[in-house]
Amino acid sequence: MNIRYLLFLLLIITTASFVNAQKKSQRVVVIDAGHGGKDPGTLGKSTREKTITLKIAQKVGNYLSSNTPEIKVIYTRSSDVFVSLERRAEIANRHHADLFVSIHGNSSASRSVYGTEVYHFPQAYTLNEDLTDLMEDSLAKKENKVVKTEKNYRERYFQLYKMTRAKSTKDYEQSVRLAKIMDNELNHRAGRRSRGVRSAKYLVIGMTEMPAVLIEVGYLSNLKEEKFLSSEEGQSLIASGIYRGIKTYFYGKKEPVLLADTPPPSMSAPKPGTKSTSEAKTEPQNKGGTPSAPKPAATKTEPLGEYKVQLGIFSKKVPTTEAKWKSVKSLKIEQNNGKYYYFDSGYSTKEAAEKQKNILRKNGFPDAFVPSKS
Repeated sequence: MNIRYLLFLLLIITTASFVNAQKKSQRVVVIDAGHGGKDPGTLGKSTREKTITLKIAQKVGNYLSSNTPEIKVIYTRSSDVFVSLERRAEIANRHHADLFVSIHGNSSASRSVYGTEVYHFPQAYTLNEDLTDLMEDSLAKKENKVVKTEKNYRERYFQLYKMTRAKSTKDYEQSVRLAKIMDNELNHRAGRRSRGVRSAKYLVIGMTEMPAVLIEVGYLSNLKEEKFLSSEEGQSLIASGIYRGIKTYFYGKKEPVLLADTPPPSMSAPKPGTKSTSEAKTEPQNKGGTPSAPKPAATKTEPLGEYKVQLGIFSKKVPTTEAKWKSVKSLKIEQNNGKYYYFDSGYSTKEAAEKQKNILRKNGFPDAFVPSKS
C-alpha cells in the first residue's frame, strides 16, 4: 500500500480521535427559563415571571459562552414560547447534559417576603400513581400545575417519571452540592438575601437524569424586589451569581471570594418588613505577586450631568495591574460601609457611559453596568 495513503489515513484517524475526545470532554449545561407563552408564571405589579426568567437565562448563557467556551450552553427556550415540563427535561436528557439549571420567580401573600431560594429534588422519592403528591405539594404545586393543561397528563407524566426517575445517589448528592454553591454565590456574589437550600417535588428537576436545581431568584410580590429583578442591573447581578455557581461547581474556587457583584446600596434587597436556544475568553483572574492596590479616592458628590460605569464592589482593595484595567478610562474608587466601589467615571451623557460599558464587558468586566443617578 502506498506510504502516502497510509500517512493520510493515519492523519484522518488521529484527527477524528482528537475531535471525538474534544466532544467528550466538553461540558454541557442546560439553562431553563421557567414558564413562557401561554404560561406567564407569577404576575408582579408590572411584570411577568416568564419575561424575567428568559432575560436572566440568556444573560447566564452569554456569561458562560463568553468566559468559558469549553462549556456548551443549551436553552430550553430562547423566546416567549410555551415548553412543557416533559419537553424541558427531554432536552436535557437527550443532550446528556452535565447540569440542568431552571430559573424561576417567586410570590407570596405577604409583600414583605423577599430573597432567593434554591431547590433540589428529594432523595429516593416514589411517585404516587395519581400524581396527587406532586399536584398538592405546598412548595412544588405552583410550578407543577401547568401540566394540567396538557392532554392525558396523569398517565403521560407518571410513565415519564417512572422511566426517567432513575436519579442515582451520586446525582442527588451532586444536586445538593450544586444547590449549596448556587445559594452561596447568589448571596455573596450577587448580594441577595438567602432563604436557604430546600428540597421539593418539582417535576422538571425530577425527570432530568443529571444534577439539577431550580432557583427562585426573588419575589415579584415584593414591589422593591420586583423593581430590582426587572432592571438590567438586577438581572445582570442575578445571572452573574448563577454563572459563577456553575463555574464553581465545575472548577472550584480559584480566586478569593470578593463581593464584586453586590449591587450598590440603592439597589440592595429591601429590609424585612418593607412593603412593597443559542449556544455560548476565560474570565481574567488576579495572578502573580501582590502589587500594591491604588489608594481609594475620597467619596465625592457626583457632579451634575456626570455618568459612570460600575465595575465591581470588593471587600478589599484589589490590584489594577491586569490588562483588563487598561480599558478603564478614568478609574474612581469610593469607599462605603467597608466596601470598595470601583467605577469608570466622567461621562457627560448616559449614552457615552453605556457605550463604554459595552467595551468594558468585552474586556474583562462582564458585570459592568451604568447605575441610575441618585
